[in-house]
Amino acid sequence: IRFLDNEGKQAENVFQLIRKDGQIGFRRAASSSDPLLTEEIIKLAEQHISNSGKTVLGSFPDYITKAKNMQASYFDIGDTWNSLTDAQKWAANKHFLDKIALKGDQILLSIEKSKINPGSYLETEIEYLIEQKGYRWINQWSLKK
Repeated sequence: IRFLDNEGKQAENVFQLIRKDGQIGFRRAASSSDPLLTEEIIKLAEQHISNSGKTVLGSFPDYITKAKNMQASYFDIGDTWNSLTDAQKWAANKHFLDKIALKGDQILLSIEKSKINPGSYLETEIEYLIEQKGYRWINQWSLKK
């Protein structure tokens, strides 16, 4: 099947969608390179990105409180989190990290480095920022590019 956009050109990034009622539909993939992310998930992942130059990461829900108090960016997609697969959760989280890293935000933690649980999302986020985005530790509570 060939899909055309509004200008009659071949549409890209279209995928098949089978709805819960069994009907088949087609949708253009969201404006992300990750096919696991819908436009709705991207919007949720970006909804708490501020222009403060700071992002708070940490243990849920403490990091959200700290971020709100500082008017900093934070990741929270609400109850949608519970309906996502592990792959979708990481894709949404990674999308958020990519956005804040692109802005060059300083990363502040709600817990100190020594209290990060091995295998936690926080550990994965920090490893990603260091290994893929050029961040480095500047003290026990913060990372910077």
